[in-house]
Amino acid sequence: MTTDVTGYWTFFCAPKTWAIDDFLSTNIEYDTYRVNDWHKDFVKPGQLAVIRVGIDKRNKEQLGGKEKLTSGIYAIVEILDTPKMSTEVSEFYLDDLDQGQEKLRVKIRYLKNLLNSPLLLDTLKLNPITNQDKYLIDGFQRSTMPLQKDAFEEIINLLGADDQIFNNIENETSDSIYEIEKLELKYQNASPQVKEVISKRIERGNISSTIKKFYDYKCKVCEALGQNPLSFKKTNGEYYIETHHIIPVANLTQGSLGVSNLITVCANHHRQFHYGDIKIIENTKNKLIIEVDGQTVSTEKRIFNRA
Repeated sequence: MTTDVTGYWTFFCAPKTWAIDDFLSTNIEYDTYRVNDWHKDFVKPGQLAVIRVGIDKRNKEQLGGKEKLTSGIYAIVEILDTPKMSTEVSEFYLDDLDQGQEKLRVKIRYLKNLLNSPLLLDTLKLNPITNQDKYLIDGFQRSTMPLQKDAFEEIINLLGADDQIFNNIENETSDSIYEIEKLELKYQNASPQVKEVISKRIERGNISSTIKKFYDYKCKVCEALGQNPLSFKKTNGEYYIETHHIIPVANLTQGSLGVSNLITVCANHHRQFHYGDIKIIENTKNKLIIEVDGQTVSTEKRIFNRA
């Protein structure tokens, strides 16, 4: 069976099989989730998923006095690794059929617990964007299926808490060029939202201090334009400067997380890169050519050693 890789997934949950309400009430942050065998080569670290609850078919004994769940989205999760065979079964698993059997599972982190405010399926059916995702709406018994990118983004929009959700993305060490190279490899198939968070952490992390020092705290754009490349001095005596990923990591371009994609810029040109009219003409390991305010300029980039 072929799968169109989107970087987003719907993880389907049948409460009669897995008591998701009991699980979510514990606020456990890390867990594993069963993955279809034919998705083994497509599920990758840094991808995102929604936990979709179908029809709650539990009987009174299984409910134990609780109300049945209404079908909808009950969590947003981040995928932390590639799927692996495991016999691990959650204590909240109610089906004995798979006990002791090896099944394909993937580690996940719960970014947003929606037990008390689920995004109901009736709402998703009425939405013209989410309604286009066949599997999200119709379901797929005890399984995983790709989720359309537009549908995922609309779900986040409907929840209205994107910053809160994505700020919870798994922390990764990025204090050296070697560690960033590992992140680049690990997250090459990650969702744009995850790459964006990681890039911001890199820009503000310890490696940023190294890059600022290498570039003598100068704005490479101001320098190329023949302007004063130095900003004000901070209380520690260093000139204020920011680091910037030239090619936005959300574009999913290979190498976008890497150090060769980082330069130092003043606060003004940093914002202009994000919101203004700076056009990238050429971006290689040792040279950057851009068009800024109608002027084409070139600046040399340094090659950073891994040490």
